[in-house]
Formats: sequence, structure tokens, C-alpha cells
Amino acid sequence: MNRMTSKIRSFLILLAYSNLLLSIGAALAAFAAAVILNLFASEFSFIPLLIIFFITFSIYNFNRKTDLKEDKVNHPERVDFIKKHEKILFILSVLSYAAALSLSLLSNIETFLVSILPLVIMALYGIKWAPESVRNKLKFSRLKEIPLIKNIVVSMTWASMTFVLVFFLSLNITIAVWIVFIFLFLRFFINTVMFDVRDTVGDRIFNIRTLPVALGIKKTKYILYGINLFLILFLLAAAFLNLESPIALHLLNLSNIYSLWYISRIDKNDKKFLADVVVDGEYFVIGLLALLAFLILY
Repeated sequence: MNRMTSKIRSFLILLAYSNLLLSIGAALAAFAAAVILNLFASEFSFIPLLIIFFITFSIYNFNRKTDLKEDKVNHPERVDFIKKHEKILFILSVLSYAAALSLSLLSNIETFLVSILPLVIMALYGIKWAPESVRNKLKFSRLKEIPLIKNIVVSMTWASMTFVLVFFLSLNITIAVWIVFIFLFLRFFINTVMFDVRDTVGDRIFNIRTLPVALGIKKTKYILYGINLFLILFLLAAAFLNLESPIALHLLNLSNIYSLWYISRIDKNDKKFLADVVVDGEYFVIGLLALLAFLILY
């Protein structure tokens, strides 16, 4: 049994290091958004989900290249994996983004423009673009080095993938769309802060001022509890007001129990497995709950 558990654990870590776990999770989160918004009522389409999968796979593999210095401290095992498979990961990332842009362009210009957004944000986030005068005065050279801003920008970027679904299907932006946007924004925000907890040692060394670095892990934990509680109440209110698919909203709200559990383990050992597998695994929980809602509704 222990041997089987070890093999499963190793396989999940492999998926995480290659960013396949997160990419599949992002597509599942998009599927959940589509179920809430009833976007597949007339016709189901895998294409917008594929676009989001390809974008996520590309962006996170590109971003790993800009984080190698910090990751040598925070996550040496992943650095070894990236260096070992550097060429194939780069080729697959380029091909994936090309596929995403091609599929989005076949739809309409709005989908195409939203699909370009993560690439622009990734450059501003990970590459040192600020001139030396700005670096000296404001103490940052890229968005990643600005406290909270980097979490907000990353979360907002991925939540904006909701609009890939909406624009792809040529639908209007409604209140329900903004509800889904806020749901995904807060989920991704919690996700990014959990990864900051994992990277606290390296971030301190390289003077990257994240919430855990600035406030400590204990205070960060309570902030995440507060955000998660707000999210629970937010979805309950949205369901009560009958703002699109109350059944789907109630089911997806159950995913917050999962996030409460992993937040409670924020100060436990093996923060790498917690972040890379357990935290990113929440999108599989969301996907399964969305699938259940889909089967009930359709």
C-alpha cells in the first residue's frame, strides 16, 4: 500500500512540475464557470477549454524560466526537472500558445485579444522591465516584486479567462459573469498566496515582499480563512438571489470546504507537496462538483 501511495505521489509531482496538473485544473475551473453561466445549454464545446489549457501550460512553463534564481532556493527539485526537460518544455509551450491563439482567432477578435492578455501580464510579472532609476526609487523591477499587486494581477489575469468562454460563445457580459469572475479571482488569490507560503525562504533572500514574508505565516493563514469565509457567503448570496444556476453555485461552494482544509495545513511540513499538488488539486475538486451540477442540470 505504501509503495502504491509513493508511486501515485511521484506521478502527481511529475504532473505538477510539468504544469500539466495546473493546466488541466484551469480547464476544469473554466468548465465550472461555463456550468454556472449555463453556457453549454444549447451546445457543448471543448474548444474554449482547450484554449485555456494551452494558455496555462505555456504561461507557467515560460514563467518558470524567469523564476530559476529563486527556485534554486525554494524548489531545487523542480529546477532540476526544468533543466532536464528544458528544450521539450519550451517547444511544447510555444506550440501550445500558438494553438491557443489560432483557436481563439478562429472564433472572434475579442477571444483572441483576451487570449493574448496572459502573455503580456507574464512579461510584466516575471521579466525585469523597469529602468534602473525606477528600481532604485520604487524598489521593484517587475510586478512580482510589488507586495500584493503581484497576487492581484495574477489572480485577475486568470479570472479574466472567464471572458474567453463568454466571447468565444458570443454572449453578453452579465451580472452572473462578474459573479464567476469574483469567484475565480478569490480562488486564484488564495492559490497564489499559498505558493508564497511555500516560497517564503527564497523570497526573503531575494527581497520579494509577499504576504507571508511581510506578515508571517500565522497572520497570512487567518487572512486566507477570512477570504475563504467571504467566498462562502458570497456564493450563498448569489444562489439565494437566483443569479444563474443556484444548484451549481451550491455545489461549487462545497469546494470551499476543501480549501479550508488545506489552509489549515499551511504551517505543516512538506509545503511543496501541499502547494504543488494539494492546492492546485482544488481545481479537480471544482471540476468534479461542476460535472455533478452539469449532469443534474442537463
